[in-house]
Amino acid sequence: MDMLDIMELFDSDYDSIDRKVEKNTAIMARSQARNTKALKNEIGSITLILLALIKSLIDRGIFTHEEFCIIIKELDVDDGIRDGKTSINKLKSILNFPKNKHNKRMIRKKSKKK
Repeated sequence: MDMLDIMELFDSDYDSIDRKVEKNTAIMARSQARNTKALKNEIGSITLILLALIKSLIDRGIFTHEEFCIIIKELDVDDGIRDGKTSINKLKSILNFPKNKHNKRMIRKKSKKK
């Protein structure tokens, strides 16, 4: 086997590896695209539900649109950053939800004892 034949062996191995990497990258990209689409659908559904709840509360006079906007602004800056969002932990804190699974189990045990 001369030097050229040896180099061809290496080249073909790299080509095979490159094809496998490209194939795996394409599979991962399709999977991420599906996941992104699913998340966008979920966000759209949650947005619709929230909109319906807020509209219902305003229509029933529970609060006005202006009051709702004030509440959003207050909650937004509560974490020290006015960015139009908050964390799930802040929501859990406001609603007195347990912070983790361990706390949830402890609350259930206390509730059962009563």
